[in-house]
Amino acid sequence: AATTSPPPLHSPPRHSLITSPGLKPHQIRRASRVDPPATDARRGTEASSLPSLRLTRDLDWGMGVEEEEGAINGGEEGPGLAAAPHDRWVLLRPAQGSARPSARYKHAAEVVQDKLYVVGGSRNGRSLSDVQVFDFRTSKWSALLLSPSRDSNQLNLENNAGNQPFPALASHSMVKWRNMLLVVAGNSRASTSNKVSVWFIDLETNSWSAVDTYGKVPMARGGQSVTLVGSRLIMFGGEDNKRRLLSDLHVLDLETMIWEEVKTEKGGPAPRYDHSAAVYAEHYLLIFGGSSHSTCFNDLYLLDLQSVSTECSYVFCYTSTLLHQLTFCKSAKPKFIR
Repeated sequence: AATTSPPPLHSPPRHSLITSPGLKPHQIRRASRVDPPATDARRGTEASSLPSLRLTRDLDWGMGVEEEEGAINGGEEGPGLAAAPHDRWVLLRPAQGSARPSARYKHAAEVVQDKLYVVGGSRNGRSLSDVQVFDFRTSKWSALLLSPSRDSNQLNLENNAGNQPFPALASHSMVKWRNMLLVVAGNSRASTSNKVSVWFIDLETNSWSAVDTYGKVPMARGGQSVTLVGSRLIMFGGEDNKRRLLSDLHVLDLETMIWEEVKTEKGGPAPRYDHSAAVYAEHYLLIFGGSSHSTCFNDLYLLDLQSVSTECSYVFCYTSTLLHQLTFCKSAKPKFIR
């Protein structure tokens, strides 16, 4: 099949700002506009829209703002997000009667349609197991009550949820996959496994399940980065249960739930955790920053994901009590570029 080459790294993004000597910041911003903004005939103001949120630049944004400057009241009857000004941080206050979740850090968050999902985290050294949801339409917080999935396909008895609540997690990662949230790795005191765990949260049935994965399952960790490219989940680095820093790269095929470790040439990122990762043009993996036990990083590394493709075949063999896996792979070592 024909393949499409990714844009070269030196090509500027289509919507990048073009600077010119002597221009002030506000002039650069105006010069970067390609299409004239739409006009609200009723107020004569510029307006822009995002799906479902109805975000507009409104001169009456002060309506619904509390006495504290920069705070916006939520609620179905108030202006809500429509009151947000441009180029300025605002504090979104929940609608009346809607309490905020408990304070936390090392949590994970993901937006699905008109809702923000916040899962787990740490508070005063204690891991949390709750799932909190912020509805952008109503500006209300609510707790999502999950029930264990009764998936009969779960082979690993240790992963069988039974009547257990969703595990308390911190320093985990989360991405949206189809109609589910995929939660990967993280620190959990309840876990006895030394391998990375994977959970699905089904947003249609409000249920969760631990998922069996195969192949070269990575060691358990927290503070890793996770990015999604098509049906492949790419995990880099982190800190294991013995506080050893990691710089390994793993790929999970979400269609088969098979892990594959990718060996790279020397010269890649130093072992680290709490770094950031992103994918450019569905082709390049970017790793930035992070921390070791003695320093923080400000380096940026790039890896061509085309070189990460491996040709592997898996053969599963059953004996009377055990499941054995034979793996045959042909792959070249990709190289990080700094």
